[in-house]
Parts: sequence; C-alpha cells; structure tokens
Amino acid sequence: MREILAFLALFNCYPVATITPSNETFFLGGVIYMRPDMVRREVLIHELVHACDYTARGSAKNRADWVYRERRAMAIEGAYIDRERGGGGTIRPLNISLPMALK
Repeated sequence: MREILAFLALFNCYPVATITPSNETFFLGGVIYMRPDMVRREVLIHELVHACDYTARGSAKNRADWVYRERRAMAIEGAYIDRERGGGGTIRPLNISLPMALK
C-alpha cells in the first residue's frame, strides 16, 4: 500500500477513504466498494484517485464533472500501468473538453 500511496503523491493525491468488500467496484461518498476479484493495484489506484477528488471537491456536480474525474482516474491508472511495464509512468494527454460554464 505504501508504494501505491507514494505513486499517488506524485499527482498531489492523498486519499482518505474506507475500503469495504462489495458485489461491485466503485467509489461513493468516501467509501471504496471493492469486489474481491477486482483487488488489483491499478484498480485500487483508480478508486483512490476518486477519493482524492471527493476530498478536494466533494461529489461531482454534473455529468461533465463526473466524466472529467473518470478520465483523470483512468489517466493516473494508465500511468501506473505504464510504469509497471517499464515505462516512465507519465500521463498521456487526454482529449477532455469542458463546457464553458465549468471553465
């Protein structure tokens, strides 16, 4: 777990969450519900990024905010996978556009 938290710190992500077994894997209101067969580092990183976003900004305000957060979690998860495969562990550019109201 230390390695995961150290990796997340590279992205200024310091998660606060409770992890509990569930039939599905998702994050909701400070709790990571984790399906037992999904307990893998990259999945945990993805959900912990959601925990960081929730701590910093609360619940997603609308669909665009939710999409932005999901893509951010996927990008950081991808960076972890890239690092594990011997790459640099950097985030690849994502094509994310937000409505003017959110800019």
